[in-house]
Amino acid sequence: MISLDQCGVGEAQAVGPFVQPDGAIRMNETGEGMGNHLTARRSRIDEALAAQLELLSGGISGASTYRVHGLSQPCILKVVEAESAEYVHARAYREIHFYDQLAACVPLSTPRVFASLIEKSGYCALLIAAYQPLRPANQLPAGDFTEIAIQLARFHALFWNCTEQLTSLSWLTQPTTRDLTNDARHAHETWLALAQRPQFRDILTEATLHAIEAALGDIQSTSEYGSDTAMTLCHGDCHLDNLLCDQEGHLIWADWPTPSEQQELRA
Repeated sequence: MISLDQCGVGEAQAVGPFVQPDGAIRMNETGEGMGNHLTARRSRIDEALAAQLELLSGGISGASTYRVHGLSQPCILKVVEAESAEYVHARAYREIHFYDQLAACVPLSTPRVFASLIEKSGYCALLIAAYQPLRPANQLPAGDFTEIAIQLARFHALFWNCTEQLTSLSWLTQPTTRDLTNDARHAHETWLALAQRPQFRDILTEATLHAIEAALGDIQSTSEYGSDTAMTLCHGDCHLDNLLCDQEGHLIWADWPTPSEQQELRA
């Protein structure tokens, strides 16, 4: 098991590289120094912005995401403007902090970071290496799914039932209790509508609908996280579109705007 101290993460580090006690910059897993000089990081971001940018379809982060053409290495640039919504800023803040403070600790390969920036105005930028997407799920061999499951299990095992090690990372999303009233009401109305369809009348009997209603009531009254719930660190948006691969075919786990402490089964 790895502790955060072994990763060089202190009680309250600012966004930046891993700095060892002797002042040397710790390298990320690809061996590139994540330079902490603000001017150098700003210069890299500006260089990317001045290059040819191809706007990509957005994910849940809400950031403007671009493929950068014309630099020495293929890159992806994520930009959040100062006037963006608060939740967009929060996701950008979490993703940058994940790469700067936690990525080196997890047993997954994550994108190489060339530069990251958070300004007081709220402007955020993240410049990372570009990788290849995985093949569609129906074209992946069984061995690839097995490897994905193994890597995900190792990741979840890292902080399994010991998420207290993550308490110093205030930017992580904490588990919350959701108000499921509207969800339960919608589910109730949907089941009733289905019961009116001729093909379901023999299945959705009055007794069955009463059982469903009772189950929906239990969902609203039962705590999502009980004393026997194992908590761990989760990706927060784990699906095949966020799994990439490098030139050697190794998996790269990308898109970390919502890493969180949650039930393991939620990842």
